Amino acid sequence: MTVPATEVLTWCELEPKYTALNRRDLDPDNSYQFLLDWSDLEKEVKELQTYLSLSVDLNTADEEANDKLVHFNQVTRPKITIANARFREKVLAVTAPNLPAEATLVLKRMRTDSAAYRSENVPLEAEQAHLVTRYSRLTGSQLVNYDGEKLTIPAIQEKLRDANRGIRERAWRAWQRASLQLSPQLDELFLKLFTIRTTMASNAGYTTTRLNNATSSIRVLKRKSFRLLRSFWKSNGKD
Repeated sequence: MTVPATEVLTWCELEPKYTALNRRDLDPDNSYQFLLDWSDLEKEVKELQTYLSLSVDLNTADEEANDKLVHFNQVTRPKITIANARFREKVLAVTAPNLPAEATLVLKRMRTDSAAYRSENVPLEAEQAHLVTRYSRLTGSQLVNYDGEKLTIPAIQEKLRDANRGIRERAWRAWQRASLQLSPQLDELFLKLFTIRTTMASNAGYTTTRLNNATSSIRVLKRKSFRLLRSFWKSNGKD
């Protein structure tokens, strides 16, 4: 698969476009055009984000592509999030905007997003995106040792569809061994993501006793699962 060439814009190139939109004075008659122009800008950003993500997914060893995605997630995206929050407030401040019926849901979604937005969550969202990218690189570059041959995950999955039961079993066991080796790193990522997301929920006013107790429960499950897998492999002479 080839990713279509896309110009990689940084915040330096995008900021003037957001600034120009933010300088507009809104009234009931020009609000819809503002929404259309904002939507076009968001499409441009989404296209950029998709290009950067695909570039990393298709070649997890490409450090340059990874650096560009990290820069987007940690520098560009947070600034866009803050700018979009300002745009929402501008639109929602307009009394009785002259909008088509299909834009009603857009306003409803804006009110929901505005109520949930917290400025302290912006850097947390950036860190969350970074960890998700880290997860993709770890799993995307995973290799499975099958009968002395290093296979990618799609290749080992193909073995699982083989008509020969022995091949399927060896492939499954090889995949589980590889997953067990990777699990400590993934467990660490999941716990970090869980902590970030519960903090974001707390910042937005959604703290509950269940959320507060969940982290310790996950740690217990992690230890039990690891011991169970170790016992399984020892009992099968595969430790």
